[in-house]
Amino acid sequence: MTSEDICMDLERSPDQLIKAGLAALKHKDYGRAIALFQQLHQADDTSTAHRLKAQMGLIRVYAAQGATQQAQALCQPLLKNRSQTIRQWAQEQLHQLASTASQDAIESGANPSSTSGFVPEATGFIPLTPNNAAADVGENIATSPSSLFHYQTLNSERKLSAIDTHAHGSSAEANSSATPSPRQVAPAEKFNQPPPQPPRARASKVTTDDGPHQWPQGDRLSTLKSLGKVNGGPLWIAQLVTVPMLFFVVRWLWQVALAVIRSYLQFLDRLLPLDLRPASFFWQPHTWAVLICLSLLTIAAPWLWPLWLRPAETVTSTALEKYSPEAVQLLRRFCNKRRWPLPKIQLLTSDLPIIVSYGWRPRYGRLVVSQGLLDGLAPDELAAIIMYEMSHWSNWDWVFFSTHGLLLQSCHRVYWFLARWGESRPFILKNTAGTFATLSYGIFWLLAQVGCGLARTRIPYRDRSAAELTGNPNGLVRALAKLSLAMGKAVQTQGYTPPLLESLELMLPVSPDESTSIQQFAWGAFNPLRHWLSINQGHPPLGDRLYTLSAYGRHWRLKPSLNFAQLSLKQGPRHFSRRDWQTLLMQGGAWSGLVVGLGVALLMWLVGAIATSLDFPLLAWLHRDFSILVSMPLIGAATGQLLRINTFFPEIAPSLAAHESQLTIGQTNPKLTPLSSIPIKINGTLTGRPLLANWLGQEWRLRTSYGSIKLHHTSYFGPLSNLMGLNPLRNQSLQVTGWLRRGHHLWIDIERLRTPRNHITLAQHPSWSFTISFLLLGYGLWIMFRGG
Repeated sequence: MTSEDICMDLERSPDQLIKAGLAALKHKDYGRAIALFQQLHQADDTSTAHRLKAQMGLIRVYAAQGATQQAQALCQPLLKNRSQTIRQWAQEQLHQLASTASQDAIESGANPSSTSGFVPEATGFIPLTPNNAAADVGENIATSPSSLFHYQTLNSERKLSAIDTHAHGSSAEANSSATPSPRQVAPAEKFNQPPPQPPRARASKVTTDDGPHQWPQGDRLSTLKSLGKVNGGPLWIAQLVTVPMLFFVVRWLWQVALAVIRSYLQFLDRLLPLDLRPASFFWQPHTWAVLICLSLLTIAAPWLWPLWLRPAETVTSTALEKYSPEAVQLLRRFCNKRRWPLPKIQLLTSDLPIIVSYGWRPRYGRLVVSQGLLDGLAPDELAAIIMYEMSHWSNWDWVFFSTHGLLLQSCHRVYWFLARWGESRPFILKNTAGTFATLSYGIFWLLAQVGCGLARTRIPYRDRSAAELTGNPNGLVRALAKLSLAMGKAVQTQGYTPPLLESLELMLPVSPDESTSIQQFAWGAFNPLRHWLSINQGHPPLGDRLYTLSAYGRHWRLKPSLNFAQLSLKQGPRHFSRRDWQTLLMQGGAWSGLVVGLGVALLMWLVGAIATSLDFPLLAWLHRDFSILVSMPLIGAATGQLLRINTFFPEIAPSLAAHESQLTIGQTNPKLTPLSSIPIKINGTLTGRPLLANWLGQEWRLRTSYGSIKLHHTSYFGPLSNLMGLNPLRNQSLQVTGWLRRGHHLWIDIERLRTPRNHITLAQHPSWSFTISFLLLGYGLWIMFRGG
């Protein structure tokens, strides 16, 4: 290459360099091809995907030149790549290189270019299936609409070597230009790339050797089958409870807001010589007004959601087909069977893997996907997750969450906007913004708790429906695990949950989780208390979902992607035992005591009623004294909390050594509960939400080389301390000592924090638990002795 050529190449983009290298290879200009690919491969600012393409290009050039050793050396790292497609490509190249070398040894004087029969295309990059597979696929679709085998062929047709998006010349360029995608990226290009590493943190030791990207493909049905009838009673009960609950909570919030405004106006009326007496509007219950507003919000949902999400564009069937032909075929079948129009698919430019849908009728329904989702899943996985989302559309809970989600979005957007806006403002404005941001988050949290039960209940039904619609439970297993891992990596990288993930959590298929191996999913699959400990979550444990989907595969006699069989033998049955009930009651603490106290109060009241009817005055007072119904639950709650303190906060030995590998105990032991209270000392970097967004201590995390783990902290001033909390230590390295707990998520209750300068911050969680319990007990006894 001349100096002018080099200068021109330096000004080119990575895609242009790859295209130029392929052109040089096609014309057997091997020197130029090697120079172009090496330039891209060795550049510091080259992305992982482009560097991988350049490496594969060098392999093809060296193979064409007959430089077998250099090609084999470059193939070896690709055998450890997360992408199954790339590993398969590397193995094929090594096999072909070995065959070529043996022929060269036998036939002296062989010309390397003449032995290149393993290069069927001019560019030298081999698709995993022949180019004429499309015709066979079309025949299969036409002749056997119920067969799923053609989906495998359809998907694999698109799995070209990740080396070149332009390998097929001008036709590929035309398709690429016609695709309304903000980034012209080949669908297979980013499927299984290693997740981005977080700043100031080393790669996770737990996830480097295992993960859903390396799980086997597993089998799928060749013909659709049903899993039989399912009991829809729990879902209907959840809907009948949740819908009225949302109405009453919204009406209560509206009445509280009116009461606050009314009190403020009355205060101003007494303070100022103005007639500011509130109108009758502030005294009415507004039941019908709230009901009409919620109904209008439901009808307007298809037009209001785009205002919040701001999708970049609409994804056409042609564009979606480039990522997953199977998804397009399944969507058409699903909609044609129900006589629905094809859904409009909206694209978010976010790298987060997001898929949600909203609407109140299929005609006005919208399916929203992100670029991160399209780039992060294999074709069959993308089809499975899209059918999972489409299965919501036949049920009323889809309409509910379209409305409920708008309320959550509104509150969360106000919270996040005020929190970030107030950071750089003067003191008064800053604290005012923080106050209203905290209030908005409180309303968001309350409304989210209303929908948690229904969101958690509907998910197993949708998993089952998606498995039946696709005949591919293994594809859904891999899709859910990849999405959860990608979300977990995003949380680890940012240091806190991205606002978009938190606000959409109840509508997403999964929640963030950094689990990568079957051992880490064992807790969700086998712990008997897994559902009770997830009662305040919007998703069931991911391990339980993957176990159930794998059970569907076993029912259909499919080879699994994730095999729980060996763990099932080790862990035994997943049913409750007497000891599990005792653990649950102890774990409940104040809540268990509250229920027991209320039961005792009702029993005493019933005894008093019987004594009154029998004219037995010694016990008849129990029926007339309603203070018992208030005091006994308070006494029971305080007693339950006091009985739990010693078990919940065992003494931590001063000689406890700091070791990050202690986290693996909580990640892999399926028998742990929050009561296990494992003493732990661990080093890491403290991360969390910005100052005003964290007044309630919503999210503190410790970033370690084993991943990111949530922290719970209470100082001397209790909840009020969260106004400042740990913000002075944010983004600093420190040592955390506390109790490792395992519930739906893994977290640490902090006992003390130590900075590199040996500054120690003590937490007071046990002290505050005792103080609150003692106050409740005293208040309950005072009410009881006072009588009423």
